Amino acid sequence: MIALRAMIRTKRKYKDEWQQELSMLYEVAAEASFLLDTPYIDGIGPGYNVAESIQRIILDNLDFPFIELGFEKISFFNSTDKKWLLEIWGEPNQHQYPQTYHRGVWTTAVCDYRKKKKERKQALRDSLS
Repeated sequence: MIALRAMIRTKRKYKDEWQQELSMLYEVAAEASFLLDTPYIDGIGPGYNVAESIQRIILDNLDFPFIELGFEKISFFNSTDKKWLLEIWGEPNQHQYPQTYHRGVWTTAVCDYRKKKKERKQALRDSLS
C-alpha cells in the first residue's frame, strides 16, 4: 500500500492517470481487511490462523465492490486514501466490513479451521495412546 500511495502521489503530481493504482490500492486494502480484521477467535486463537488457511484461489475470486463496501469499515485506509476514493468514485451506497460482505466465505473458513484443528488434536491423542 505504501508503494501504491507513492505511485499515486507521483502520477497526481505530473497530472498522469492514476485510477488504476487507486483500484489496486482499494483491492489490496479490502482483501487485507477481510483477512486480518479479526484479531482473535475463541477456540482458534489469532484470526490470522484462519486467514492463512484460506486458499488463494478462493481469495482471487472474491470481489470487493466499492459501491457496496465503501471505505469507512476498511481499516487499512488513511484519510488521504479516503479523499482520493471520494474524488474518483464518489460516495458509495453503504459502508460495511469485508468479512460481513463475504460472511459465507469467512464463516466456512472458521468452521473448516476448527474442524482441522480438532482432527489434529485427535490424531495427536491417538498417536500418544
